[in-house]
Amino acid sequence: MISSTPQKIGNLEIKNRFIRSATFESLASDGYVNDKLINFYKTLAEGGVGLIITGATAVNGNIRLAEAQMGVFNDDLIPGLKKLADVAHTYGNGCKSGSRKGTHCVVLEKKERIARRKAK
Repeated sequence: MISSTPQKIGNLEIKNRFIRSATFESLASDGYVNDKLINFYKTLAEGGVGLIITGATAVNGNIRLAEAQMGVFNDDLIPGLKKLADVAHTYGNGCKSGSRKGTHCVVLEKKERIARRKAK
């Protein structure tokens, strides 16, 4: 079956064509990976998903969808993120981050770029 054969996406090899796309699961604790998140991703990995793209992950602690959004905005969050990736990799799955800047940040950045261009 085609869906269960190993595939390559660029340099990344995944064990099948089943991909969990980035969504917002709202299970983190103030940005930190917790047991709920670990168990959520463990279930996906055990089920055989070939590539897991984590839910919306905040890159700025001040601009988040909710406190329950997973974050990558400070070094204290790294051990939990590593544990989450390790769970996925235990079952031979790929795991990538679904990082998000947040809508407000993107809009502000675009306005600032436009303003800088007009000022030149």
